Amino acid sequence: DEDEHGNVKSGSTVWSAVKTILIADLVMSLDNVIAI
Repeated sequence: DEDEHGNVKSGSTVWSAVKTILIADLVMSLDNVIAI
């Protein structure tokens, strides 16, 4: 189990970055919609 968690941890770092970028994109899109 610990090995699996280790793999998830290293992978979650990538997903965290992807999620951050996606959230930033969504926020910017919302800002553009509100601005219009």
